[in-house]
Amino acid sequence: MAKYDAAVRMRKICRAALAGLLSVTLLCAAEAAESHASELSDTAAVSGSVTAGDFEVTAKSGTVRITGYTGDGGKITLPQSVEIQGETVTVTGIQASRDVFQENKKITKVTIPDGYTTIDGDSFKGCTSLTEINIPGSVTSVSYNAFEGCTSLSSVRFDTTTTADKLSIGMNAFKNCALTSVALPERLSDVHGTSFVGNAALSTLEVESGSSAFASEGGNIYQLSGDSASLVVYAPGKRDVEFSVPETVAGKQVTGIGLSAFRYHPYLEKITLPACVTDVQSYAFNEMAAIREIVFRTTVPPTLGSDACTDMAQGSKIIVENQEVADAFAVDNPESLWPTYYYTEGRTTVEIAGTSGNPQEPENPQQVSASLSLSAHSGPENGNAVYDIYLDSAENITTVLLKLSFDGGTTDKGTLTSALKDFNITQSGWSEENGRLTLTAYLGKTGDEPGYTSQEKTLLASVSVPVKDGASGSITATLEKAACAGIITTEESALNGTVTVTSPSEVSVILENCDVNGDGTVTIVDIAEAQRYYQKTDKDAGWDSVRQCDVNGDGQIDVEDYIRIFLKIAGI
Repeated sequence: MAKYDAAVRMRKICRAALAGLLSVTLLCAAEAAESHASELSDTAAVSGSVTAGDFEVTAKSGTVRITGYTGDGGKITLPQSVEIQGETVTVTGIQASRDVFQENKKITKVTIPDGYTTIDGDSFKGCTSLTEINIPGSVTSVSYNAFEGCTSLSSVRFDTTTTADKLSIGMNAFKNCALTSVALPERLSDVHGTSFVGNAALSTLEVESGSSAFASEGGNIYQLSGDSASLVVYAPGKRDVEFSVPETVAGKQVTGIGLSAFRYHPYLEKITLPACVTDVQSYAFNEMAAIREIVFRTTVPPTLGSDACTDMAQGSKIIVENQEVADAFAVDNPESLWPTYYYTEGRTTVEIAGTSGNPQEPENPQQVSASLSLSAHSGPENGNAVYDIYLDSAENITTVLLKLSFDGGTTDKGTLTSALKDFNITQSGWSEENGRLTLTAYLGKTGDEPGYTSQEKTLLASVSVPVKDGASGSITATLEKAACAGIITTEESALNGTVTVTSPSEVSVILENCDVNGDGTVTIVDIAEAQRYYQKTDKDAGWDSVRQCDVNGDGQIDVEDYIRIFLKIAGI
């Protein structure tokens, strides 16, 4: 085992370094060649830089790109053409640089005019205030990490008035954004399995009808080729815990799972592949934190890419139909410098169906359970309302899934922090619906030890949400859902454990605002103002117009509120 672990570590380090270097080199070379071919024209002799409004534009070697930005952010429209050396040239690209848009925290919307052909890797990476992007039909490539970390980006529109005949979307292009749905154009020619990874609310991916290369079904994307199809992107925000790959899509037989198609998915616990699926590419199921079973129905040995099922959840299983299929997962040459592994020994086992007994009735099963509670800090801290999630007790758990909601009118999206060293935040994301902010978070156990067990009340995580200006009364957090999974025997894992949420499931941070009449001072006049609405409660009509008089946030206006104002006046 030590030899295996050492080999795995060395292999991962070397492969990751070389693969990363090679992929970036190839991508950059491909994009440079494509950009050069598409941009080279009768303006090839034009060179130099000009200022066009807030933008610096540079022509060089037949390319015309934005190379600088000095604006104040907000909604911006990129220049379509500029005049350099007396020639009017079309701007076709954006230089990936901090001098342009990278890490810009002020831009909220970007409109890219027709004529641009590429959005280069890292172009808008880290633009955390960007909420909307319009991509014209002339764009042929949205490259790797182009919008990674645009945590407010909820809308991406691809123009369907097509001038280009293809569109490639690269690795991690929209990683860790806030997308909820995406409609891809008919001209889609390539999309990476991790193009949309980390979008916790993205449950639907669609491809415009009429595409001969791709189809969407059930919110997932399939690539079509001849008479067959491959699942290439499983929507990262789907909350289903089980999924069966369909046998046919768009009239074609599904025979494959694409590169990184399910990679990093935090919710799926069981996936079943029909007998027609015989090709599983590299990293297809890599680092699926909640997965417990992948079932292969094929009776012939499948073609497997490296790391197809590596680094999955502790105790996970690959269930196959016969020994020949099981043998496909064996390492061909473990003594080589870089042996190819298809799954991680010690975390995952390969079993032949029917040989491990009834998985619902394991021998000497242990209990998997957790009791959680929610509490609030007494008042705001540095402008934030802070809430704590406790494990009151835990038995054999390896994963915890939490869903909390907040009033979007009084709070903004905040941060979740793990407080227990035994658990890491594997994935978390914010979404907004019907005026409520929702945080969905998945925490997974660290290390290779068995499930976490404790009878002591332990702080699991804390949530801090910024309080909006002018908010008053109570800022309430609601624990809408909690789930866990864990180990029930040394060879079995539980799909779901028993979870108890200790009452109350709603807790509030009180914002005391004694200036109830809003004149900027706290005087006896504020007491008089509050007395006008004596005995009004949050059940009465018109409460929103008088709730500022509910100083202590208990849902009613009474003597307690007058006392709070008096103490504020007295400086007590």
